[in-house]
Amino acid sequence: AALSRDLHRVAERFRTPVGLRTLDPSDPRYRPRCVGTQRERDLSYHQGPVWGWLGGHFEMANARMKSAPMDSETPPGVAPVMP
Repeated sequence: AALSRDLHRVAERFRTPVGLRTLDPSDPRYRPRCVGTQRERDLSYHQGPVWGWLGGHFEMANARMKSAPMDSETPPGVAPVMP
């Protein structure tokens, strides 16, 4: 249940059509774009810009949650590790 809740939260706050944001937009340190001087850009990389490659990892986690077989060895909300 906790993993499902966390994925839902990520989808609501971080997911965009092209990837995941690196910081919640409600955070006061949020900077949606890497712009400005080299120093300003360096400081903004993990403060909100969307990174496309993170979206793939989110989609894989979401697919695992949706297709995870629940058995006696798999705790609720935990998807088994797939090769």
